[in-house]
Amino acid sequence: MENYRIALLVDAENISNKYADGILSSLTKYGRVIVKNAYVSVDEKGAVTPYSWINTCKNKGMHLVTQTRNASGKNCVDSKLIIDAMDILHQNKDVDCFCLVSSDSDFTTLASRLRETGKYLIGMGEKKTIVTLRKACDEFIELERVETDASLNKYRHAVAEGEDVPPVSKEFISSAVRKMVADNMANDKPTNLAEIGTRLKKMYPDFDSRNYGFSQLGKFLASLDGLSVENSEVELVAKEKKRKK
Repeated sequence: MENYRIALLVDAENISNKYADGILSSLTKYGRVIVKNAYVSVDEKGAVTPYSWINTCKNKGMHLVTQTRNASGKNCVDSKLIIDAMDILHQNKDVDCFCLVSSDSDFTTLASRLRETGKYLIGMGEKKTIVTLRKACDEFIELERVETDASLNKYRHAVAEGEDVPPVSKEFISSAVRKMVADNMANDKPTNLAEIGTRLKKMYPDFDSRNYGFSQLGKFLASLDGLSVENSEVELVAKEKKRKK
């Protein structure tokens, strides 16, 4: 597990807010997100486009950055994002990793520039994102792979509001852990119990394996469908494989 201090910059004008939870949870494996900016445009009457990101930013602790369209009718959201990225690069020495969320090829030069300075760059975008932008990043994650389950979003919101909710289901935990392991495998990295425990705590602050009848995290994970635990390393197994009781 990495320990980066991350600046998250979302081209919210072209990225759906349905990915917000998945974006933030995916970044837990890399470290702490210390800058969370989502960029949108406003018209001459102050109307925000897209409007859906307003509440998303409020609920996720993100900063909504607005930029007014110019006289020609075009907006300057891309330019604002690029300027902010360079300001963060030169003024915020705590940031050592950037996460750029966009499918817009116009950000390819910015991506290359950030990497040239030695910062680790995570790109996120939809499947339509062109190859040049993908290759400009240290690694690229397709947003379609990001978890967006509505029930999981509802659970997280309830926890954030301090509501009395039951422990998150074993199915959600299993799905989240399998995704962590699969992502690490794609990058030739092992997945150990310490990483899983840390990331689950970030995703579900009230997570405790004892809520599911297991005194140890390893035993709990080994009980889940699709997972095995050997020598503190978590691996994927065929879902149909029969487990010993």
